[in-house]
Amino acid sequence: MTGREPPFDPNSNSRNNRSPSTSISSGTGKSSWKSSSYSPSQSANNGGGFDITRYKLRSVLTHPLGLPLLFAFHDEETDKMKYLPQTRTQFNQEQIKTLDGLFQKAVEGTENKQDENEVKEKPITERLTALINEQCETLKYGALSEVSIKDDNNQKKGVMDIILTHDENKNQAFETPPLAVLEFGLNAGDWWSKFHQGTLYIEMMMNLALQNLTFDQPILLMIVTIDKTKNSKIVSESNFRMGVFLCVPKGGNSAKGDRYRISLLWHSQTNSLSNASVLFGKFLRITADFASWRNEHQSPSGYEYFSSNCCKVATRDIKGEETAMVLRSYDNRGRKTDRNPEIYLTVKELVGNVEVVFGDTNFGNHNVDEKEPPNQFEELLNQPSQELEEKEELWTRSSEDLLIIAVPYRDGRHYAVSPADFLPIIDQLQALHREGFVHGDIRAYNIVFKDDEKGWLIDFDFGGKSDVQPYPKGYRQSLNDGTRMGVEGKAITKYHDWFALGKLMFSIHSIPADAEYNEMSRLEKYWTPLEEDWCTDKNIEALKDFLGQFIGKTITMKLHPRFGAAVKENTTKAQITKKGATGKPPNQFEEYLDQSSEDLKEREEFWTRSSQDLLIIAVPYRDGRHYAKSPADFLPIIDQLQALHKAGFVHGDIRAFNTVFKDYKEGWLIDFDFGGRSDVQTYPTGYRTALVDGTRMGEERETITKYHDWYALGMLMFTIHKIPADALTTVEMFRLKDRWILLKEQGCTEKDIDTLKAFLQQFIGKTTTMKLDPPFGAAVKENTTKAQITKKGATGSPLQ
Repeated sequence: MTGREPPFDPNSNSRNNRSPSTSISSGTGKSSWKSSSYSPSQSANNGGGFDITRYKLRSVLTHPLGLPLLFAFHDEETDKMKYLPQTRTQFNQEQIKTLDGLFQKAVEGTENKQDENEVKEKPITERLTALINEQCETLKYGALSEVSIKDDNNQKKGVMDIILTHDENKNQAFETPPLAVLEFGLNAGDWWSKFHQGTLYIEMMMNLALQNLTFDQPILLMIVTIDKTKNSKIVSESNFRMGVFLCVPKGGNSAKGDRYRISLLWHSQTNSLSNASVLFGKFLRITADFASWRNEHQSPSGYEYFSSNCCKVATRDIKGEETAMVLRSYDNRGRKTDRNPEIYLTVKELVGNVEVVFGDTNFGNHNVDEKEPPNQFEELLNQPSQELEEKEELWTRSSEDLLIIAVPYRDGRHYAVSPADFLPIIDQLQALHREGFVHGDIRAYNIVFKDDEKGWLIDFDFGGKSDVQPYPKGYRQSLNDGTRMGVEGKAITKYHDWFALGKLMFSIHSIPADAEYNEMSRLEKYWTPLEEDWCTDKNIEALKDFLGQFIGKTITMKLHPRFGAAVKENTTKAQITKKGATGKPPNQFEEYLDQSSEDLKEREEFWTRSSQDLLIIAVPYRDGRHYAKSPADFLPIIDQLQALHKAGFVHGDIRAFNTVFKDYKEGWLIDFDFGGRSDVQTYPTGYRTALVDGTRMGEERETITKYHDWYALGMLMFTIHKIPADALTTVEMFRLKDRWILLKEQGCTEKDIDTLKAFLQQFIGKTTTMKLDPPFGAAVKENTTKAQITKKGATGSPLQ
């Protein structure tokens, strides 16, 4: 790519260290509303601004205007873009020269009015507003300064420095959302605070119902800081920092409480006023483009938002036929990403034709020049504060730390119909491993199956070099659509990939018992609890030979009930590649950021409570272990569950860590905190179905049933625990095991439960030792001592 702006020069002076409230209020006329209980200028701070980049910043692909805006700010031709092109507004050379000089004219025109010991922003913003309005005919929009934002009671809550808008009267309600909000500061050290303040204004525009400003269309947010350099007595000798963000309301027309997405488009800095003025002129011209694009914008045909880092776009192949690509963004500018494009850029014969849309293949290898001048925050950075170091990272970054690629869209379903559907997946995984890479995130939603023996591994973002690439932050082993190995921060191995695929084939999917039963049971015995020494080339080829027998046969695979309910909700959804299958690990902040907040309402409830709302009880401590040695150890657990159900109650949280074993005579269910009346009590907030020590049914706030308890116990007996195959001496024993692994509601009658108990009683006095699912075994049997101790955390608390 060409025409990139340099990164911020971290060489400005922050000696004054003015606080956000001081620099904002000085001479701006904003003191009249500072007595209110809340205002962005009082609430904004550097930490809050930086937190937004860590938890809320999304890629430019979250809106179809993001990519052309990115191209425009980096001096690329938007009308020649292959994906999501836009035509720019044409300006003649005289108009460009005039616009490029406005910022300089505003700063120089106020210098003789400024006190050199207390520079104020208001004279600059007012002068700049007037100069922009002189160019209304050219820009097709105007500017307003000191624009109030009001709350539901029409009370002033804040004053924005400048907005760019089609509306003319700031004292009346605006007919359309502003094109841009501009916030100015006089201390580069408070850049993040000004950014935070701008985002608070944007959020207020969305969340306040009766207001003079609205936010139901995309808006640009520009942050500008002007910081006088050391020993300078004039404003023009300053360090200028500029950054532009795209703010997009979620879900089209916004409702009260909705959130929005924010994307970094461009940032730059200079110590030259004339250069800063040219950069500002570019922003004004691109805002004119944005005004035109937003006005004409209808969601482009073929554009579909997938996730915070990717989208689907329609295009045509070399034959002129319609096809689709997925645009994927890798961005280290605002925060370091765990996602890695290495496999896409290296193993193209596996992932398909990959195109670089923006950036270059040097992504992730950008280093700061060792000869760069000293950092303006050097003294602060010498202090033991990682947060300060992280805040300063943005200013060492440029467009080299951003890469956008296009990869083929794989259309299909996320479940296999025939066992033979896994053959192309195995071939691809072998090919990936031969190249020295690992996938690291194998699960049903990262595989696409198609008819005619086609299928693909997708989402290689967290893969990389075998035994080198680490698992990312937020990585989870147990999911509804798969069970994997590996631990956050530890290296990914080829064995981990095969373990996850084995789980997907024989646990998430299962082959009917009457289909090639003997061979299937033998393979299942090895591939479900796969040991590392079993995944040899010879055994992988034996697995492929076995699966190849099903080509052309009408055998239909069964799905694990929870996964089946999620992926096969209806025929249409079952055929569509899941939007969220982007390789992104679950983010602990994502659900919070994507939902409306009930915090205020919940906080009020505290004041209605008293000591009558507190209860502390004492219950017997159950000492033992959380795993069964013999199948017969489950007998007292079944008796207790039957007794609980006869009393009209349900447990609702059956898992290994909520069960304590002694022997076939003694054992206990524990932690009844989330149980209650059957078909009345609901699952709690934070309830998860897939855990290392169990798989349950039910969803948050869904009522708990007796069937749910039996289903969870069946999974605990025959999936988390496993009876050795040589101990299952009859076909009936195999069939009983299969019934309880995929338990149907009509299969847990009193007769079925008595049959199960009779089956388990056969193991009393025998030396049959149950096997444990490897991830659970590693957790509970770390050593003999811990294995005998009741887990401290088994208190009934749902995993958040």
